[in-house]
Amino acid sequence: MVPGSSAAISIQLIGANIEQIGRASQELARRMNSYEGLYDIRNSYERGRPEIKLNVKPEAEALGITLQDLASQVRAGFYGTEVQRIQRGQDEVKVMVRFPREERDSVGYLDNMKIRTPNGGRVPFHAVAEVELTESPTFIRRFDRERAVRVSAEVDKERVRAQENPGRHHEQGIARGAGAVPGCPFQA
Repeated sequence: MVPGSSAAISIQLIGANIEQIGRASQELARRMNSYEGLYDIRNSYERGRPEIKLNVKPEAEALGITLQDLASQVRAGFYGTEVQRIQRGQDEVKVMVRFPREERDSVGYLDNMKIRTPNGGRVPFHAVAEVELTESPTFIRRFDRERAVRVSAEVDKERVRAQENPGRHHEQGIARGAGAVPGCPFQA
């Protein structure tokens, strides 16, 4: 049993690549579902929120455009930039400028975006950057500075009588399958 878990079976997958660990945890949960007598199977892996990762092309660097320049211009287009504050009685109103809503709803609009260069010119986004769609984790659990995901289950001891300790029997069998996933050491 993994320290800090009260479940009858608790297996922790550990590694640097969260996507690989996530796939392994889903496979592990699927295997656990195939064992009679296991119930309340839980997987701590959660898919993250969609995230846009910008990569600067060498052409951008030649024009003097940095990743910070690129990111701030993309953020300003999608989330807005404060251009003025107006006092209305007791309240202060921020005036924000950003792309129209229909252009903010799709990452595809980046293809039409123009990026300002340090000398005042404008170049197409696709000429200076690439977009990679990834996921940012909702939270990161770590064990010994590596990312960790826990898969656990309860055991119905009336239905499982394979050994004196049915939880340990299932845990060892399931963990053998988990160990087959490259890059994901496990702790049972």
